[in-house]
Amino acid sequence: MYIIGLTGGIASGKSSVAAWLRERGLDVYDADREIHALYADPAVRELIAEQFGARYAGADTASRREIGNLVFADPNALRRLENILYPALNANWRAAVAETAKKGAAVLFYDVPLLYEKNLAGNVDAVWVVYATPAQQLRRAMERSGLTAAEVKSRMAAQMPLDDKIWRADAVVWNDGAWEETAAQLAKLLTSLPSGV
Repeated sequence: MYIIGLTGGIASGKSSVAAWLRERGLDVYDADREIHALYADPAVRELIAEQFGARYAGADTASRREIGNLVFADPNALRRLENILYPALNANWRAAVAETAKKGAAVLFYDVPLLYEKNLAGNVDAVWVVYATPAQQLRRAMERSGLTAAEVKSRMAAQMPLDDKIWRADAVVWNDGAWEETAAQLAKLLTSLPSGV
């Protein structure tokens, strides 16, 4: 099975690309969705409460936003949160790979924002980066999530700049124009996958 890492930055359009791939019957493992699901796990919430206090341990959007504001302003706090979440996420990912291979899928997309930051590129055969300009990222993130400009910028600062990611990638999906242009790029990329995939 051929595994493609799908990465980008906040509001670069990675989720739209993942949705487009799913619509075509392709398997996509969404790390963000799995992280959100972990916040509903009582064991995870207990660990978060122990590390940061009960006010940060809710499974609701408000609690996630509050802990996000805390950890994206404090690299040490971010590491402590990731030490809670990432072991469970990695175990879930390995199970998903095994399950997808078992059903005979030829390709699996690993949709993960921090692919490079967490040294996960070694888990995939190729990397596609979804790109948008920083100004577009800021505008889109504010529109879609209600975050303030300062909140978005703190999240962007915690990620590797997209300009650095594109130099490491096997392919770049330029998502800074009309969606039809993005979809055309994706269709071309799918046709260029190695034979047998």
